[in-house]
Amino acid sequence: MLNEKIKFNHQASDIREALSINNRRASELTGLLLYTEINKAHTVSKLFDDEEEAPREFTTQTGTLASVLEEVENLNEAIFTTFQWTKNMQMSRQKDGSGMLAAVTMMYLVCDQDKDKFIEMFLNKMED
Repeated sequence: MLNEKIKFNHQASDIREALSINNRRASELTGLLLYTEINKAHTVSKLFDDEEEAPREFTTQTGTLASVLEEVENLNEAIFTTFQWTKNMQMSRQKDGSGMLAAVTMMYLVCDQDKDKFIEMFLNKMED
């Protein structure tokens, strides 16, 4: 049974803590989701004249999730990442979400599209 492989802390106050993921790793996973989403969109805009020509894993939300899930270390991180991915999708559909997406896109450009630099900068912003 899948539930036997997932370690929950039912006394926790939030999903991150309930899945026994520390703050830094949670921020790394969230930053990785954002980086991957922006990087895929940037890659498509640079390589293809028409988005329809790009491979579907570059143009779909599930393509982003699949890419990030390749980098998680365990099932708890996979659940947390999927939870964050869902929150990011919901936020991007709201008016307020566009401002944050613009700020994160600027971070991506400032980091010269370097994943490690982006995640480090994201971690620094989260600690502020």
